[in-house]
Amino acid sequence: MKTISTLLVLTISFACKAQTPILPRYDNPDFGDIDGAYYKDTLNDYDHFEGSWQYTNGDSLFKVLLQKKEMVYIEASLGGSSYYVDMLIGEYQYVENGVEKVNTLPNMNITYNNPRKHNISGGIITKYNANVPSICIGCQPGEVMVDLILQEPNVEIPGAYIRIYFRYFIENGIEKLETNAHLSGRPSYPIGETVNNNYSIPLDTTFILVKQ
Repeated sequence: MKTISTLLVLTISFACKAQTPILPRYDNPDFGDIDGAYYKDTLNDYDHFEGSWQYTNGDSLFKVLLQKKEMVYIEASLGGSSYYVDMLIGEYQYVENGVEKVNTLPNMNITYNNPRKHNISGGIITKYNANVPSICIGCQPGEVMVDLILQEPNVEIPGAYIRIYFRYFIENGIEKLETNAHLSGRPSYPIGETVNNNYSIPLDTTFILVKQ
């Protein structure tokens, strides 16, 4: 009887999963609106960004590890929808003039219940569009860019967050990423509170990382 019950539960589970609508992650105006939907990287755009990437300049180094995570569950909040999504997660290291400022690379080996706990996560995809030059700024035909969130341990500005952009391109047969991080949101500094707002990675600075 126990075996039959187990099989019944598994059958129902598979049936429910099979009914989950699979929708494209890229260029979807209804992204996140359909409860139970799976917003999939149907064009495999994230595959370009996976791997180890590194910028070096003398004793300075910026290294990023990126990995694609499939069917991550996003729980509804404030009356919204719950859904599944493909996304990129990552960790990074920044060394300036021989001094290591931050290194979260070991966290890449941690399996979080919520992948967004990684210090780099997200996955808004944009591509070259001759009619809308403000989208995917700097992109050439065939290139793709992702917009992710970057965190630094023990650093936080209330009301703000860091957005980091990665543009994938190939130059002379070498795979590269152009990256730039920006402060977004509405930063605030509450009176009487101590706030550590010294991010290690220079903001509004462009780096070119090469695939290792």
